[in-house]
Amino acid sequence: MRVKINDLTDKVLKRYVEAKTGAPLVVVGCRDRMSDAVGLAEAAIEESGLSCRVITKNRSAGLLVGLVKLPWGIAVAAAMLAHVITTYNPHYIVVKNYARHIVRIEPTDRRMEGDD
Repeated sequence: MRVKINDLTDKVLKRYVEAKTGAPLVVVGCRDRMSDAVGLAEAAIEESGLSCRVITKNRSAGLLVGLVKLPWGIAVAAAMLAHVITTYNPHYIVVKNYARHIVRIEPTDRRMEGDD
């Protein structure tokens, strides 16, 4: 399912979460409103009593900097590990893609199994 950022509302997101579909929801046209889309998605998911992890596509590229500047690479790796641990086994993954100006909301296997 694709939705333009201007058409994204709490109602649209709540319907998507309640539908328990296995298909991702892609929010397009997020150029300057990426944070708005992510905030709405997080709120709708968490209000339903479910959990989510927000990630940035290609975030591991930050680790490449560590090859040149070791302290920076260690700090990035530590932050990434802490984030993964605190959001372990989420129901949804929200992926920010700055290159394509989209936010992709993907249900995980945990959500599809109904494991709470």
